[in-house]
Amino acid sequence: MAWDGYCGEPVAWLSVGEPVAGTLYGGSGPIAYTHLLSVAEAIEVYGPISEWIVGPQGGFRRVCFGERVFTSAELGRGFDVRTLPQGVVTVEDPDLDWPCPQCGAAPGDRCSGASKHRVRRARGEEYQRLQSEMSQLRDTVANLRRQNELLDEQVHALRREQRKRVPICSRPTRAGRPCQADAMQLARCGLPGR
Repeated sequence: MAWDGYCGEPVAWLSVGEPVAGTLYGGSGPIAYTHLLSVAEAIEVYGPISEWIVGPQGGFRRVCFGERVFTSAELGRGFDVRTLPQGVVTVEDPDLDWPCPQCGAAPGDRCSGASKHRVRRARGEEYQRLQSEMSQLRDTVANLRRQNELLDEQVHALRREQRKRVPICSRPTRAGRPCQADAMQLARCGLPGR
């Protein structure tokens, strides 16, 4: 059985004794199926299509049956979206979020002219504003990192300075090297009778 990656509902399954109709790619490899959920079956089980979302070129993105959202592209194969009522099909195009600097199309409207202006986001004022904010944030992060490095250096210098003030145990260990433990822990270094 293959489940939809978004809502977790089954979209294809294998019935014993029936011929394999095809394969889907799952996370662990190809999955054979004998039956693939059709749009008509999904409407019957989950409810009518409330939204069918396509990309800028008309490719399937996701579909909402009643309250369930499916992202499996297999549901969209072969289905004619022109049969759906107006307002159900939504074009999800990130370029439409920005005004077009070339033809003056407002956000949400398509570009006028022979070809779609694919550079709307790169030249839009809002995008440039976001780019400048991101560069300011990068500078702020870089300054904070430099301050952290300076603070780390100061902390290490203070630790070294404090380490010099604390007497070090000079008793040799079994290997013959000095113990190097703080003198306050001298009792734990192995003094006899303690």
